[in-house]
Amino acid sequence: METQKIKKITQLGLVAILILVIVTFGQQLLDVYRVLDTINNVKADKSKSLAELKLKLKKKSIYLEKLKNDPEFLERVARERLHVSKENEIVFHFREK
Repeated sequence: METQKIKKITQLGLVAILILVIVTFGQQLLDVYRVLDTINNVKADKSKSLAELKLKLKKKSIYLEKLKNDPEFLERVARERLHVSKENEIVFHFREK
């Protein structure tokens, strides 16, 4: 009779330990899932930013090549942005209201 009580208590203790291990493992698994989800979100944001920056770089590279290879484009940019004028040319600037 006494051995059956000890056996039952031992079984209940083992079941309690097993439940505790399963709950602890489950909690850690959820924590890992949350961290992984956060990492994937950050990765997606960074990939989007990288794509935008690559597009911006490509546009600037094209612009630079036009400045290097197209004298008319260079002249137009110099006139518009730097207010450069040709020799013996008078440039008027009007303020917008």
